[in-house]
Amino acid sequence: MTRYGGRRGQAERDAITVEIGYALCSAVFASVPFLARVVSVLVRLQNSAQPSQPGRTSPDS
Repeated sequence: MTRYGGRRGQAERDAITVEIGYALCSAVFASVPFLARVVSVLVRLQNSAQPSQPGRTSPDS
């Protein structure tokens, strides 16, 4: 990968840049469904009605 003196050519630097960009884009695309699922679960838990006293039912039942 490196030549004498440890210097990289322009083509090698471009290839590394493309690899880093691809890795970052892949990470973003992989994290979007995960974050959407986490948000949907949190919203569902926040909206669910909780009884004020667990184990008690309303007088009509």
